[in-house]
Amino acid sequence: MKLSGWTQVGETGFAPNFPLKQLSNFTLFAAGLPHDTNGVTRLSSDVNNFAACLNEAARHAQTGLLLFLPPDLQSLADGWQQNLLNTADANPNARFFYGNYFWRNDTSNELQTVRHDLGDITEREDWGPAWAVRVEWLLSIGGLDEQHYKAAFYDLLLKSWGDKTRVHIDGALAVVPAPQTDAADLAKKSKLFYPGRGALGGFSYLFMDKETEHHTEQVFYNFLKREHAWLEGERSAFPLASAGGQGAAVRISVVTPVYNRAKFIGKAIESVQAADISDWEYIIVDNGSTDNTRQVVREYMANDPRIKLIENDRNIISVSLNLGVRAAQGKYIAQLDSQHSAPRRRWRVTLLAQKCDTRIRRLRRR
Repeated sequence: MKLSGWTQVGETGFAPNFPLKQLSNFTLFAAGLPHDTNGVTRLSSDVNNFAACLNEAARHAQTGLLLFLPPDLQSLADGWQQNLLNTADANPNARFFYGNYFWRNDTSNELQTVRHDLGDITEREDWGPAWAVRVEWLLSIGGLDEQHYKAAFYDLLLKSWGDKTRVHIDGALAVVPAPQTDAADLAKKSKLFYPGRGALGGFSYLFMDKETEHHTEQVFYNFLKREHAWLEGERSAFPLASAGGQGAAVRISVVTPVYNRAKFIGKAIESVQAADISDWEYIIVDNGSTDNTRQVVREYMANDPRIKLIENDRNIISVSLNLGVRAAQGKYIAQLDSQHSAPRRRWRVTLLAQKCDTRIRRLRRR
């Protein structure tokens, strides 16, 4: 299998300890070089646009695995190449490969382990400083989002997300310098409830600049849309299994996705019926239940036309929420989990909050 690597360099070129000799047996690309040098192919993309650099390197490589090498790389770990290639061969559907790494200090190399079971789709986890992607896959999806480049690695994690598509190589990939911390950095981390292993701990997003925060939000929103998990506010007609009658105008539409909750859905329905307002509708979206959940809902529908049922065979909660939102006739929409009950005064509080919000927006326009 073809193996290529890429990195970013500063104005003065490669760092003094960058292991060019160790990388002499495969193609290496570098962003930030003024020209091709010592067998290294220059990437013309802006060195600050990580997404553009990765995309360009993949276009050059065309096939095989493309390994990212951090600029401060000291060396590659013993056995890294065989571990990586063996893992790629054993996992033909894998897209992203990662592993453990070492921190090098004055006296020794300290092993840093990366969990095998990382399923996190937040920006917070530690995936190691060196990693690889399958080139054919990256090209097939059109690469990373170059517009929102400040969240490029997060975009890569989200696009490579799937069942056994991100795989640990069962070994270490890289050796990098141990991080240097100062008093200001430690003071920031000390304020975090969950320290984590991100750049600034588990809540590193609190320290993002506005542009990075915006880029992170956008790549996550795009991920939700690709996974059909984006909650949309649009309204459209949808056939509802209703007890009949349009009734009076609806102020609040309550939406509940449900799957195999025959023992609980009745309590949720009764809690909505006990609300201190009456101009509501209750839209229950069943996700292909295999128990008698639908029958329980229909029994309540027979006595209350405000209760409506959408029969959906896809057990994906976001799809169900979108179906409920699109079918909703109310001015306001509230979600209620199928195993929960709504506090009696919740809907009046909801309406008061909406009214206050409307008044505030009107005052701001004046």
